[in-house]
Amino acid sequence: ASRCASRTASRAATPPRAATPEPPVVNVLLQSRAQLRAALEHALVLGLPRADATVTRAEAILQEWDTKTQAVVADLKRAVDAWGEVRGMDADVATLKDIELSLAAGLNHARGVGLSEAEMREAEFCKRKVHNTIEDIKGQVRVYCRVRPLSEREASEGDVPAVRIIDGMTLEVPSGVFSFDGVYAPSSQEQVFEDCRDLVQSTLDGHNVTIVAYGQTGAGKTYTMYGSPGQEGIAPRAINELFRLAETMKGRHSVRVSASMVELYNNTLIDLLRPPRRLRESSPKLSLKYDHAGLVQIENIGEKEVKNASELKALLEKGLSQRTVAANAMNIESSRSHLIFTIRAITRNTLTGETHSGKLLLCDLGGSERLKKSEASGPQRK
Repeated sequence: ASRCASRTASRAATPPRAATPEPPVVNVLLQSRAQLRAALEHALVLGLPRADATVTRAEAILQEWDTKTQAVVADLKRAVDAWGEVRGMDADVATLKDIELSLAAGLNHARGVGLSEAEMREAEFCKRKVHNTIEDIKGQVRVYCRVRPLSEREASEGDVPAVRIIDGMTLEVPSGVFSFDGVYAPSSQEQVFEDCRDLVQSTLDGHNVTIVAYGQTGAGKTYTMYGSPGQEGIAPRAINELFRLAETMKGRHSVRVSASMVELYNNTLIDLLRPPRRLRESSPKLSLKYDHAGLVQIENIGEKEVKNASELKALLEKGLSQRTVAANAMNIESSRSHLIFTIRAITRNTLTGETHSGKLLLCDLGGSERLKKSEASGPQRK
């Protein structure tokens, strides 16, 4: 099953709001530093000699803080300058990745020494630009091919592999040689997700990301996208990564996550997060509409907000349990519908009020084979 990942910018900038207090840990650090400096100045005014051990100790602590802060600011400036030197040039991914890691490390240290949001704003902006430049270099649309081994049934019937892997990007089939952005033969679930991991960060940065599993029935699309017990696929791993990243942003950013799941079956859109199938007849009809920004939206779809990865995975399982599955000649559990699981993330900077809204769409398409091959009949043909 191959996957196609595309990204389109969709940022919703909100007017700046009044600054809110620094996060608690940083607040304590800044207050303690200011209090120590004020106490030292007051003691000197009252006549306490500089040679006093307490004064000497206080000055040493303040000097150490200032030295650390200056070093962090210098590291951040070097990383920002490095981005400035390659911006607009044909820099390779490895160089940009080094800059991104330097910016990330510098920002972590900056938060540790209590730098203000204003002092870190340029570096934060550069980090987002570097990350999304890396993704753009990889391509707005990327196609990977995953080759699964023969099933037990195929092997017992005497089938032989029809695919020859040439290298990590090229394979050969009887009809010719084909190149992709990457070839998995078949690789582990974790290795497949590694090429998707950075796209989760793009979602939090305010981009729309789509990952599509496409291929014939039985090729492994649903396994790649959702996995099996003990072998999580792209969707559950993306959920874990999303909340892991959100956790690292706590304090200075708030992240709201919601999800919806829709099935396209027999030319009908079905909301899988609504009550069980027997109640669907009374559910509002779903239809596609354009919003004021020109983006496609599904009208009347139920979108559920979640607080953590467990809640989001529970929603995913609920939707999957209601998906239409029809038996056919190729795979008795083959999905005969298209499934779109959408995760929306709204990230807000709690200090500046700046907001980014992004979506991660995970599409598991129905089998791409011709009807004659699948032997589907009746309603399954639609």
